[in-house]
Amino acid sequence: MLKDLKGSPLSGISNTELDDTPYGPNCSGKPLPYDPNGVDPEDIHQIPKSGGLFALVEEYSPSILLMKKDGTVFARYVPKSIASMLKKADMKVYGEIPDVFKNRRKNRGFEGLVVSKDGSYLIAILQSPMGDRNIPEYDQNRVIRAVVFEIKLTGKPDEPAKLKFKKTFAFEGSPVSTYFTSAVVPADLKYSAAQYYDDHSFIALERASGQVKWFNINWEMATDLSETKYANNLKLEFESAGTKSLEDLGVMPAMKTKVLDTYASAMGGTDNFEGSAKQEGFATKGSKFLYSSQDNDFGLENNPEVMISFFELGRNLGGPTVCSRPEAPKPPNKKTEGGLKFVFKDQIVLSKKFDEAKVEIIALDENSNTLYSANAADGRIDAYRRKPLKKKPLVSFSAGDDTGINSVDVCNYIGDTSGFIAAAVEDKTGGPGFLLILKPKFENGKLEGLKKYRKFKPDNCFLPDAVHWSPDCSYVSIACEGEGADVPGGVLVWNALTDSVKVATFDAFDEKKLRSELKKQGVRLWQNPSMPSMVLEPEYITYTMDSQYAIVGLQENNAFAVVDLAEAKVTEIKPLIFTPRYVKGYGIDASDDDGEINIRRYPKVYGMCQPDTIQLFESGGVEYIAVACEGDAWGEEYDEIRAGDIESDLGRNLAPELKGLIRDDKKLGRLEVSYPDGYNKETNTQEALFHFGARSFQIYKLDGTCVVDSGDGVKKLIAILSTHFTRVRTRTPWRMSLTPDPTRRGQSQSRSM
Repeated sequence: MLKDLKGSPLSGISNTELDDTPYGPNCSGKPLPYDPNGVDPEDIHQIPKSGGLFALVEEYSPSILLMKKDGTVFARYVPKSIASMLKKADMKVYGEIPDVFKNRRKNRGFEGLVVSKDGSYLIAILQSPMGDRNIPEYDQNRVIRAVVFEIKLTGKPDEPAKLKFKKTFAFEGSPVSTYFTSAVVPADLKYSAAQYYDDHSFIALERASGQVKWFNINWEMATDLSETKYANNLKLEFESAGTKSLEDLGVMPAMKTKVLDTYASAMGGTDNFEGSAKQEGFATKGSKFLYSSQDNDFGLENNPEVMISFFELGRNLGGPTVCSRPEAPKPPNKKTEGGLKFVFKDQIVLSKKFDEAKVEIIALDENSNTLYSANAADGRIDAYRRKPLKKKPLVSFSAGDDTGINSVDVCNYIGDTSGFIAAAVEDKTGGPGFLLILKPKFENGKLEGLKKYRKFKPDNCFLPDAVHWSPDCSYVSIACEGEGADVPGGVLVWNALTDSVKVATFDAFDEKKLRSELKKQGVRLWQNPSMPSMVLEPEYITYTMDSQYAIVGLQENNAFAVVDLAEAKVTEIKPLIFTPRYVKGYGIDASDDDGEINIRRYPKVYGMCQPDTIQLFESGGVEYIAVACEGDAWGEEYDEIRAGDIESDLGRNLAPELKGLIRDDKKLGRLEVSYPDGYNKETNTQEALFHFGARSFQIYKLDGTCVVDSGDGVKKLIAILSTHFTRVRTRTPWRMSLTPDPTRRGQSQSRSM
């Protein structure tokens, strides 16, 4: 029982007219008088190394209470102007909380509390955004404020601890579009509990109707609002208005990383998590286990019985996570057959010059029957009529001098952005690239032009590659490849609902522990092992069906990343398998110098998938990611060499099983491999070979499990169809031919599918 310094029980009656009006039983009759000793307690934590002291937060004033283990509240900390209203309280009252917190909405005071592991500080977190909901700007804001106090142990019997103000900071609640109940508005977002994680971060529970989320919130670099113009007013809430980010206003928020969502399909969730509306407590065990419980308010609102839910997380509570490398599945046992037939229909000739790259990516607007091509060489987007196919562009749009359009995509979702075009534009002078959003202009069903709708050029999206709309067209993402150890990779995310752009970086993975885990799980970082953020290179993008996450291929690194779109944050890196060439069904034609197709198995040889295109699909209610294992190297300076040159050029020893094979150009000598992979530095021995591109396609579950590797099936299919595919130049433009080409006897280079 909570009691005051006189030993009398504290009431649950509100303190002042700033709180809810108190009534008697059944909320009827005359209002009761306010009580300066009343509290509405929420989160509570013991203060370590204090001899049994506790801290708890409550909603009325709002306030922070310090309590002895017998329940005696010996100190109460409230907003400055509230302290004088509680002069008759039978406990010590200090007006040390910044006065802005008195503006909390009624019954939405402090509900989350963090106490550090060493008992040196605590953090009190507001339940919801502040501001008058009758004013639209306040009604739509998602700003959650928190206050930090140092804990000072005094050793005095009557007041064994005191609090000293340290700072205030803020972060943003989730966009309501990430809650899949239409009734959810920003005011419904509630932060109801928190737990210390480490000296710079804590885990917080965010909830709304039907859905609960947990975030790791890192407050180390967050702006101290007490030193800004937003210290003791609600201008931050008003100016953000749910449309501008805190960073847009010059405020660095505490950084959020989602660790669990009871809805997200990527986490096996549901849109009707029982008890979600009142999940108000949780505990953690280690870094991957979480227990949660709900408040049923004594059943007054027909809430379900109290229950505890147990979660085993696929990612680390600490935030960004490196997942374990999966094992290769058993190779397919179905017979390879040549059952495909391609019928040539028509073509558009963009260039007749040999090896001139004009277009790699095209996109189809299904609603207007229009094809858009990314003309990288000329820095423009060309639009063509699809049926009947028009050989000349209907209209074109130039991105400007010294630019290249590397990729284009169209929103085919029926909504406000239907038909809008997104383009990834490279700055050929070496600067950061940018995102273009174009709006097509139609007159009487005829395309008349392309108009620039938005242009976003952040300072850290270098060499933008693939661009894609999310399934519901609420996001556009660009793979900012970087491609070089001197500029970082990242993923540009445009939130079409809030019209805001952020680049999800890999900076978090530069931390020593995560860096070590990347190396341990086989994620390739050879260009710059000490700074993964500079060498993790996004190549292609796909999305989960619910448009909550982007799955991003990291080609050179042989992995893919998971990006939380609402937070524009990289949450996981998932390594891909190494295909074992010594297993039946996983053979390889390793030489282009033996004059024949020779698919066979080799000991201690592995294929690295290194995918280019990746695509998510659904089958039987389960989401899968299909990847095309093309392969790519950083070059001779960092990782590329012919296997036959390892002894002579690098002076290395060879594993006994590999010696004869590597010295023979008709076997492994011509195969291009990665010389850092499989190398034992201590013995100066190349113990295994890892070659670029698995020459197959693979299929993964969202948890990273590889369920299919086509192995050598594709090569065997090609062998059935023809000796080799070749390109034949005739008087007519380029066409595919099945004519054998004696000059190309195999694929030993670093590129395949």
